[in-house]
Parts: sequence; C-alpha cells; structure tokens
Amino acid sequence: MKNLLFLFLFIIFAVTSVNAQYKFIDVTLNDEVLNQLGYTPVRENVGKYNETLTIYEGDTIAKSIYIPENYSYDGRAYRIVKIAEEAFCHCPSIVDVEIPGTITKIEKKAFAHCESLQSVKIKDGVKIIGESAFLNSTKLENINIPNSVFKIGEEAFSCCKSIKNIEIPSSVTFIGDFAFNYCEGLKEITIPSSITAISENCFYQCRGLEKVTLPNTIKLIKGNAFCCCVSLKSITIPNGVTYIGDMAFSTCSEFTEFIIPNSVKKIGHRAFWGCSLLKSITVPDSVEDIAVNAFESIPQIYYHGKATGLPWGAGKVN
Repeated sequence: MKNLLFLFLFIIFAVTSVNAQYKFIDVTLNDEVLNQLGYTPVRENVGKYNETLTIYEGDTIAKSIYIPENYSYDGRAYRIVKIAEEAFCHCPSIVDVEIPGTITKIEKKAFAHCESLQSVKIKDGVKIIGESAFLNSTKLENINIPNSVFKIGEEAFSCCKSIKNIEIPSSVTFIGDFAFNYCEGLKEITIPSSITAISENCFYQCRGLEKVTLPNTIKLIKGNAFCCCVSLKSITIPNGVTYIGDMAFSTCSEFTEFIIPNSVKKIGHRAFWGCSLLKSITVPDSVEDIAVNAFESIPQIYYHGKATGLPWGAGKVN
C-alpha cells in the first residue's frame, strides 16, 4: 500500500515538474509555424484568381496534415490555439486533416477552396468555426462538429457539395448566413434547441435536402433560408415561429402541403413562389403583415385575418 502511495505521489510530482518547466507560448498556425513543424508552404499567384498553396513535407507534397497540440522549437515550447486566416486556403493537395483540442478557433477561409480535402476531424476544444472556413471545399465529405463549438460563421460550409450528413450539437447557439448553402449532397439536418433563428440563405440551394427537423425554440425563418430545396417534400414549422422571410421556401417544388402555425405574424415577399405542387395554403388569423407577392404562384389561400393588400399574388382568397 505504501509503495502504491509513493508511486502516485511521484507521478503527481513529475507531471507538476514538467508543467512548471514548460511554459507554453500560445501561437496561431500560419506559414511560420508550418515551417517550424517541418512543412514548407509555397504560395503562388497570391491575390489572383489562380492562387495556389503547395505544402511540402521534405521533397514530397503533403496530403495529410498533422497539427500537434504543442511543439518545441529553438528551445521554446509552443501551444497551437488558432488556425490563421487563409492558412490552408487554395491548397489543392491536402486530403485529410486533424485539428487538436488546444485550438479554439478556425479563422476565416482557413480551409477554403481545398479542392481535394475529403476528411476533417475536429477534436473537442474548438469553439468557433469562422466565416468561410471550409468554403468551396467541394470534396469534403466527412467532418464533425464537436460539443465545444458555439458559433458557425457565415459561409462556413458553403458549396461543400459532398457533405451528406452533419450533426450540429446543442452547444451551437449561432449559425451564420449562407452557412450551408449549396451543400447539394446534404440529405437531412436537425437543428438543435439552442438555435432561435434560421439565418438568411442558410440552406439555399441544398438541392438534395430531404428532411429538416426544427426545434420549438425557432422564432424566425429568414430570407431564402430553404429556397430551392427541390427535394424537400414537407417541413413542420414549430408553433412559436413569428416570421417567415422573403423567399424563405421559394422553389420548394415538392411541397404538396404547408401548415403555417398560429404564432406567425409576418410573411415576406415571394415566401412560397415556385412551390408548383402546392395548390392551397391556410393562413391563420394571427398573420398581420403579408408582403405584396407573398403567395405568388399559389392558386388559392384561405384567410380571414386583418392583413390588407389581398390577394398577395395568390389566384384567389377565400
């Protein structure tokens, strides 16, 4: 028993000594840090339409990027806490990357236009996925969002056409405009109860999207939120939503039924334009503000409320 106690105390002492000996310097992963890690980044045509980044590991073009939590260089200890803006932007060679838990933020366009990137593993610790972080990484198929993330920035996954499924954890409280637009391979999405609004253009042109689950916490469905989701056959709008924005469901051409809950107060311009299979909509009396062409292309709506300006683009109002 004494031997076990001695061993335990020795381990505690050793770990404490190591931590005292190495005081980490927090750094952002950029070209300088890549060099210190043994990579050689080469940038060509910077700022031009054909800008490219090639990362070498020795004489070989690197396809897998290993990012350590910390490293030593020139007698000092460093801890990587961010990935710099455009750190890997326009890098056509990388296929997979693993992001350690010491990193708290993936900055703007960090992995944008990585045309061969297929897999990203993000460990728990990342809090912010920045604006356009993975923009137009068209082959990206496998990526996770850990429970530590609370913000997904604008265009974070825009044009990631190969993503079929992505789970948004309940830690996320903000999803930016255009966050998943043109994710044409996305089949279904569940929005956590930590979210109160579907942002503008959030799922615009998600042409393969078949199933959407919205929580009761949603209050706003903003402009173009689900516009051109041509495979979406139905969606349940929770009671609590007060606003359906401009063109929010425009060109959802597979809708045959749409139920507007009694909580809705305002419906925006062309909200249901191009819903060609939708023959009628019942609008609850709670709706007080209806845009001029809100129901354009809908043959018939049923409404007995106080909003003015009928027929709001509809064929007729009963």
